[in-house]
Amino acid sequence: MPVPVDASAAVRITQKDFEEWSKKHVSMKAKPPTEGRDYLRHARNLIPLLESVSELHPFAKGISFD
Repeated sequence: MPVPVDASAAVRITQKDFEEWSKKHVSMKAKPPTEGRDYLRHARNLIPLLESVSELHPFAKGISFD
C-alpha cells in the first residue's frame, strides 16, 4: 500500500531546494567554474529536483523521464 504524500509539503521542500540550486546557478553564470566537473556536478544536482516534482503526478513523470 503506498504511503500518502502531503503534496503541498513536498512542493514547499522542492521549491526551497530549487531556490537554493537557482542561487548557485546565478552565481555560477556570473563566474563560471574553471573545472568542467564543477559545472557537471551542479547540473547533476538538478536531477533529484526534477524527479521529486515528477513523483507528485504520474503524468509529469511520463513527460519528464520517459
